[in-house]
Amino acid sequence: MRRRSLLLIPLLMALAPSCIAQEEVAPREPWGLVECIEYALANSPRLKAEEHRLSAAGETVREADSADDLKLGLDAAAAVQRPALNLNIPNVGPVVVRPPRQGSVSVQAALPIDISGQYRYIRRAARYSERAQREQYRQAMQQLLLEVIDGYYGVLMGESTVRAAEAAALEAEEGLRVARSLRDAGAATDLEVTLAEAGLASRIEDLAKAQGAVADGRAHLAALIGLRADECPELRDDALSLEVSLEFEQARALALDERPEIRALSWLALSLGASADAVHRSTRPSLSLGALAQAVNPTTAFTSDTNWQLGLSFSWPISDGGAADAREARERENRDAVLRDLEDVRLLTEVQVHAAGTRLEVLTQRIAAGRATLSSADAALERIQARESAGAARPLEVLKARAARAGASAALDRDLYERSIALAEWARALGVIDKLIVPETALEPERGDAL
Repeated sequence: MRRRSLLLIPLLMALAPSCIAQEEVAPREPWGLVECIEYALANSPRLKAEEHRLSAAGETVREADSADDLKLGLDAAAAVQRPALNLNIPNVGPVVVRPPRQGSVSVQAALPIDISGQYRYIRRAARYSERAQREQYRQAMQQLLLEVIDGYYGVLMGESTVRAAEAAALEAEEGLRVARSLRDAGAATDLEVTLAEAGLASRIEDLAKAQGAVADGRAHLAALIGLRADECPELRDDALSLEVSLEFEQARALALDERPEIRALSWLALSLGASADAVHRSTRPSLSLGALAQAVNPTTAFTSDTNWQLGLSFSWPISDGGAADAREARERENRDAVLRDLEDVRLLTEVQVHAAGTRLEVLTQRIAAGRATLSSADAALERIQARESAGAARPLEVLKARAARAGASAALDRDLYERSIALAEWARALGVIDKLIVPETALEPERGDAL
């Protein structure tokens, strides 16, 4: 069991009160990457908002589909005049005049005939818009996955840094004790003791910063997955393994085809184009088939009248002062702006794919070097521990070797965690991170018109 200094124990307790509080509310079993992702997909407020937007887009499609459906209306009316009059006609006598009361019920039906094609383009615009929203949902999901992975490994990276900082602080404290002993024996100066004290203070400051970074990282991860800042669970170390054996040109082609940003902008451009066509066709003549059935029942008669009407309604908006032309021009300008954004996103996607691949190569080389450094540190620690067992090594030498080993281990852990994040960034740049990590929840592309 590693020896802990009595000086560091109260210090660590003072520096991390939030961590102690978190342990009281955190789940007993540590969460891995899969648990964090599953909880985020089920509870993230950001993703819930995108689900509502997607549902609203679906209702817009249903509304557009019913735009030229048969419409039925029921109209009921009743008319009552003033009360009855009592008249006294000479040579006739008293006469009671009862004003008529009349009631009517009518049923009207109207069926638009889409000879201009306006309703067809309205439906097409709504469907394209819904597909664009579906891709925006995938975009939000992919971004959430990337941020959760980044936050998850960021916490693990911070915890590894804390362990290295603790070992460095123990080494500095032992160095201060040795310096004071040597000064008392006349073998060291006050300056050497002061330098040792400054070194310990610096190590304690590094430890405090590392613990603060872990606390901030845990709060950020909790917010990402839909928890309060003080409810972040303890984490276990899970590796992220993804297939990255793709040449740049293959990765580029895959990204241009799969990135939800590109697909969303493509569908949005099609939707705006269809909206412009719908506005253009709204200025053309239109027909509507109408039917009316009306029953009138006057109380002064013994029979009721029933009327039936069937006919065509013709409409031709000759001029609206240029309002339709302005709306059409606006939709086409918006479409052209979206197409320019689409071109920009395509170029940015190529840059992101290239940068993600380069970062993976660099981290692979750093990991190989870090493993060699850790092996050297392990060997040095074994030699020092053997000398300590033989009584030929001082405690300070052992603590230095342990600190060097902890530093090498933390550096390797950092590179491994960064490589996991880089793998996620690579998959996100390709637009397939949701299909690689959670294929059962990934949205399948809609069948229909080609982009």
